[in-house]
Amino acid sequence: MCVGGEGPFSPDLEQEFQKHAVGTAPVAIRSVKRGANLRACHIVFVTSSASEQAAGIIENLKGSNVLTVGETKGFAERGGIINFQTEENKLRFEINLDATKQTPLTISSKVLALARIERDPPHP
Repeated sequence: MCVGGEGPFSPDLEQEFQKHAVGTAPVAIRSVKRGANLRACHIVFVTSSASEQAAGIIENLKGSNVLTVGETKGFAERGGIINFQTEENKLRFEINLDATKQTPLTISSKVLALARIERDPPHP
């Protein structure tokens, strides 16, 4: 996973992630700087500290096989695929179906059933 902005994970949690694999690939978390090749990542997590860069990151990755995940209001509405938010002291997530359809990624119907569904705003 590539993280844009200040890392949201504690060092202990990052070490715990690295003990696991997705399929045969080990999980690795790395911070990325502005201008990095994000298409080399499987997941790009845009932290709240990088929210000003979110639109550019989303545009750069549109149509790729990279899962874009954010944590700021409006991330999914702007074209990010998944957005986490806290509502009423509970962690919730949104999925932008239009953004998902522009990628080769698929999201399980079970996950979709738990999410709030967003769509891209209509273009004039």
